[in-house]
Amino acid sequence: MIDVAFTYNTLLQIPDTGLIYDLLNSNPNKNITGWFENRDGSDYGSGEGQGPGFAFGPDVVSRFCQKHDIDLIVRAHQVVEDGYEIFSNRQLVTICSAPNYRGEYDNAGAIMSVDETLLCSFQVCSLYSTITISLKSLIAGEIYRY
Repeated sequence: MIDVAFTYNTLLQIPDTGLIYDLLNSNPNKNITGWFENRDGSDYGSGEGQGPGFAFGPDVVSRFCQKHDIDLIVRAHQVVEDGYEIFSNRQLVTICSAPNYRGEYDNAGAIMSVDETLLCSFQVCSLYSTITISLKSLIAGEIYRY
């Protein structure tokens, strides 16, 4: 499935069903185990209501990373309050690059950079300020708020 996802043209029109649709509309949820199909568009209580995609628990992320021998999944296409959100024991990060998304959300935006040693850092932008956070600081337990 990983090879299939990378062979798609990035300018493709998003279909109404299928693999690409499900990849873009499936969101992590720490309150579930396994998969949950969002038949009613509720996104299992997150309030997103993005349509029929799926919600998945941390166990799904852990199994996927172990099976494919990867350390980190980076995803987007979901509004998160602080511009980025770490999930499943730091195995998945969601990035939202648009602060105050569509003028409807009070969220920050973030950009993730990866250096030559694979150190990840985040530049967080809100309507009021910008800060830079390194993943090393997050692992050390330091908390940053803007």
